[in-house]
Amino acid sequence: MRKREIFWIGVLLVVGGVWIYHLSHRGGEPVMIVTASLRPAVTRVGGGGGFRRGGFARGGGTNAALARGGFGRGGPGRGGPGSTATDPGTNLPVLFEMLNPYKLTSLQVVEVNTNNPNAPDHVLWHLVSTNGSDPVKNFFYGANLPGMVPYLAGVTPEPLIPHVSYRLDLEAGLIKGSTTFQTTERP
Repeated sequence: MRKREIFWIGVLLVVGGVWIYHLSHRGGEPVMIVTASLRPAVTRVGGGGGFRRGGFARGGGTNAALARGGFGRGGPGRGGPGSTATDPGTNLPVLFEMLNPYKLTSLQVVEVNTNNPNAPDHVLWHLVSTNGSDPVKNFFYGANLPGMVPYLAGVTPEPLIPHVSYRLDLEAGLIKGSTTFQTTERP
């Protein structure tokens, strides 16, 4: 091989290495990808494995945590007397999903104030954990996550107001992620 060919192969390897390093995000902070979606409530009907809309599953997982009263005042989907437009029983539940399971150390939902960005954050839901929660990949707003406790003892999540923007901030050690979301009324 000639010196020129060896030089260009070396340049190609360096450029390829820089390209891979840049695309793999090796130099920056790790990022947690979080998405929010509105989900109609689903319940298991009988023993045949059928589902129906309108309630929450009674099996394991996040739906069971909600059914045990993660929202206070009877839980979502139960409406009941005294329900208002801001009551979780009148809104579609918000499901947060991450690509991988994480041991969360902090979870916070704040109202996004678009009129005054310098105003202090209105925190609606704040959970913390000193040792990290159980690994979590998805959860509903207001759910009791194993291994996490409210930042202020005895405080429950505030109901979400339809068509208002909120931001979820998550931390799992040094890894951080956030997403902005809204909820709507039940149809």
